Amino acid sequence: MNLRLGLIAAFTVTTLAYPIAAMAQQSDPITVTARDDAAEDQVIVCKYEMKTGSRFKEKTCKTKLQWEQMRIQHQKDAEEMFNRPTIETRRGG
Repeated sequence: MNLRLGLIAAFTVTTLAYPIAAMAQQSDPITVTARDDAAEDQVIVCKYEMKTGSRFKEKTCKTKLQWEQMRIQHQKDAEEMFNRPTIETRRGG
């Protein structure tokens, strides 16, 4: 039973992680500066990302600081998902 639960968990994690990794590889960053004297963190970076349920890429523009904050948050969320304790259920008998 534990082996089966482990295999299901591994399959689920793999199925969820693979599309995220594929999306990360497909984004093509384009840097656009608003002004010459803009701070480094305020430089706007546009990326084309695959939208779920569509064949077309969607353009998303954010500052470098926003992209970095989003990357850190996604990394924390992924670590939390992997480090979450597992709950074992046993059938009485």
